[in-house]
Amino acid sequence: MLKKQLHRFIENHQLLKKEDRLLLAVSGGGDSMAMLDIMTEEGFYCEVAHVNFQLRGEHSLRDAALVRQVSEAKDLVFHYKSIDTMAYAEKHKISMEMAAREIRYDFFEEILKECQLDYVVVAHHRDDVVETFFINLMRGTGLRGLSGILPKKDKIVRPLLNVSHQDIINYLETRNLDYCTDESNFDTTILRNQIRHGIIPDFEEKKQGFSEIMQRTIARLRESEAVVSAYVEDWKTKNMNRQGDVLLLNKKALYTSVSPSEILFHILQPLGFPIAVIDEVAAQPLMRVGARFETGKYRLTIDRDSLIIDQKGKEKGEFLIAPFSQKLERPMRMELFFFEREESFELIKDHKIAYLDADKLTYPLTLRRWQEGDVFCPIGMAGKQKKVSDYFIDNKFSLPEKENAWLLCSGDNIV
Repeated sequence: MLKKQLHRFIENHQLLKKEDRLLLAVSGGGDSMAMLDIMTEEGFYCEVAHVNFQLRGEHSLRDAALVRQVSEAKDLVFHYKSIDTMAYAEKHKISMEMAAREIRYDFFEEILKECQLDYVVVAHHRDDVVETFFINLMRGTGLRGLSGILPKKDKIVRPLLNVSHQDIINYLETRNLDYCTDESNFDTTILRNQIRHGIIPDFEEKKQGFSEIMQRTIARLRESEAVVSAYVEDWKTKNMNRQGDVLLLNKKALYTSVSPSEILFHILQPLGFPIAVIDEVAAQPLMRVGARFETGKYRLTIDRDSLIIDQKGKEKGEFLIAPFSQKLERPMRMELFFFEREESFELIKDHKIAYLDADKLTYPLTLRRWQEGDVFCPIGMAGKQKKVSDYFIDNKFSLPEKENAWLLCSGDNIV
């Protein structure tokens, strides 16, 4: 029965082809051991990957030994990685959950490339979809978060999403397959386990077939999310511009759209902006110009006509340019040409080209960020000085554009 469900699910969602070369992510638990048995019985070419996160002592070693034993018995290539996950989390200043995820998927990606495999197959099932729905609901999310786990995303395939954990246990018992039990799955201080052992059973008691109903509801939410995503992508194509590493969102188009909050959620949430910030920005079309919100790597700035998204941590300091340098890559791309001026020479009017008198330059030239009080002599002002800050205002520079501006200096003079 389980094999038929899996086979039908793979066909309906076009997850895999018979000639695909697969990497099975096997932890040693019941779900992944059943998946290992089914996928090999179905005749797919499979290799096996197992990660020992060094979090459960002897139990971690037990899991690894079982997966290795079964893989070798089936004559499958076995890939193994053992790593101190706690040390990794501390080094990268991330949670244990995030550390384990990064380690796991980086390892899988490495194997896919080295062994020329097509997909990573993981053993998420129907109960995982419902649990994830509640986790995201409690943390706050949009349609995407409520749409559950996708059957296929990039190189990750989940062929067991239409079967329950109990279906898998029944299969293991029928086939008399060995598997390991992770004791942490019963730790009710963990949110997922509270949902698994408390909230969902309560709903099941009140409504028979609750998990199946939730599965159908989540499928409809997934369809709705696809429609919304298509709308947002169309809006982005028409109203979002990229200038180098900076994104500019058309402010008028955003606040006259059907749903400013949904557009901002799709754009800002993947960059790490909290939902509270997204809701605040979406609800205030007249927010003060210059208002700024920051997250780990990115910042959002409210400008006159745009919402500006750029990365924090831009390069600072001074960069020296030696005499007769020809090319510069950092902090910006610049090419320098030296030539003798002839009578027939004509200036090319292009804001990306500057003509300088080499005899009046003092080397090394310097590239630096602008500072309050900087002045320069614009062409056509007969030697009169103008503040750089006034130039920014006259030319309507946004706050990020001001911060990202570099000045080319010769000695103490801005050239």
